[in-house]
Amino acid sequence: MIYYRELILDRASESRKDRNWLERQWTRQYCRVFVLRNDKSLMRWRDRDADKPEVIHVERSAVDELVTDADQLVFLGLDDSGPLFALDLTNHRETALEPLVRDNEFIDLRDVGWLLGQQQAAQLAYARGLMFWNRHHRYCGICGSPTLSENGGHMRRCSAPGCARMHFPRTDPAVIMLVEDLSDPQRPRCLLARNARFPSRMMSTLAGFVDPLESLEETVAREVYEECGIQVGEIEYRASQP
Repeated sequence: MIYYRELILDRASESRKDRNWLERQWTRQYCRVFVLRNDKSLMRWRDRDADKPEVIHVERSAVDELVTDADQLVFLGLDDSGPLFALDLTNHRETALEPLVRDNEFIDLRDVGWLLGQQQAAQLAYARGLMFWNRHHRYCGICGSPTLSENGGHMRRCSAPGCARMHFPRTDPAVIMLVEDLSDPQRPRCLLARNARFPSRMMSTLAGFVDPLESLEETVAREVYEECGIQVGEIEYRASQP
C-alpha cells in the first residue's frame, strides 16, 4: 500500500477564499481539529502492547481558548462528518496544553504512519505539510516583509502594499527507489544504505530530490551513483504519492 495519497476530502478550494464561510465552518457543531506541535501530531496509544496509535480529532470547543495565540490555523476540508481543521500550538507552553495531552502525546508521523489507516495517515500528512510550509514562509521572498495567511492557510500574501506578492505551498519533487540485484534468481538482493544520524541498526532505501530539467528516471540513476557509486540499469516506475 502506498500511503499519503487518494485523500477523500473536499478541499473546498473556492469556498475557503471567503473568510466568512471559513468562520461558519469553524463554528459548526461537528467541526474537528488536528492538533500539532513541532511537526508532531497529537495521538493516543490504543494498545501499548501492540503499538497501535490512534489519531485524535479534538472538538473545536476544546481549543477555542488556544486559537487566538496559535501559530497557525489551517482549514483542511470537508468530509462526511463535517469540517476538518489543523491547529499548530508549537509556541504554547506545555502547561497550557496539559488538558489536551493528558494520556496522549505528540508523535512524529514518520515514525508511525504505516500503522495508521490510509485516510488517517493522509490527513495527518496533509496537515503537517501545510503547517510546515506556513511556519517557514512568514516573510516574503521578494521584499522581506511579513506575510499574512489567507485562504484557510493555503496561501500567504506579502503585507507590504507595494508588493502584495501571493505565495503558495511549494512542492519539492523527489524520488525514492529500491535498487535490486536479480542476477541470481535464487538469491535476489536489494541495496540499502545508512545515514550517520540513523538509530542503531536502521537502514533505508535510497532517495533524493529531482534537479531542474531532470526526469524522475535520471534522478534515480544520478542519486544511486552519487550515494553508492553504483550504475543502475533498467528503471521501473511504480507509483507517485504526495
